[in-house]
Amino acid sequence: MVHKESEINKTVSNIFLDWVNNYLSIKGFAKANDMTIDEAKSLLRIGKALHERYVAEIVESEEL
Repeated sequence: MVHKESEINKTVSNIFLDWVNNYLSIKGFAKANDMTIDEAKSLLRIGKALHERYVAEIVESEEL
């Protein structure tokens, strides 16, 4: 179960990075992915948190 969860987290984090790198607005992202703006905001909020957690873990491991 943990492996599956980490794969889902990675996917959602990658969706956030896709938005950062390829879209100018949440509206454009939502339209391109056939979702409402509220759905896009929720997904991107979670993706951002997961990405920031991943970065913090990398930085912490390099400080040792």
